[in-house]
Amino acid sequence: LNLTSEIVVPLLIAWFLTQISQPVVALGEKLRLPHIVNVGLVFLLIFVLLSVGVNFAVSQIKESERIFNQYGGRLTQLMTQLIDTLQIPAETISLMGLLKRYVGNISGSVLNFSSQFIMTLCFLAFMLLETPTVDRKLDRAFAGANSSTIKRILASISRQVTRYLV
Repeated sequence: LNLTSEIVVPLLIAWFLTQISQPVVALGEKLRLPHIVNVGLVFLLIFVLLSVGVNFAVSQIKESERIFNQYGGRLTQLMTQLIDTLQIPAETISLMGLLKRYVGNISGSVLNFSSQFIMTLCFLAFMLLETPTVDRKLDRAFAGANSSTIKRILASISRQVTRYLV
């Protein structure tokens, strides 16, 4: 499972986002918009929500930086007193080493998140674009009763997820 998580997790997230976005797609269909426009609306909505989230995160980071700058001197003083009290050698605690390790971890995490996010968006685009042809493809892939059973199961899952979320 750990080996396949690089693909399975974005695929499941994309499927979940597909289920969440079904009301937007259904609204577009009621307005008789082309399917590609409906998919574009879903991506526009994702972009807007993502922009709001990033702006919120940036404001929180700026506020944290402001607070750290306000209390950073006092924190450094307390750490120096603690190191002196516990008689810890200065070379044992390397602030630059800690900083390099955290920056490395953060940059690796950002890169990993970005790649997973882009893969999720690609899966989402394919899932949303293929939604109108799923029934026909299931009919061709599975024989009679199996096809209708799979369609019923998928419709039930979609209905339940949509009902839960909306």
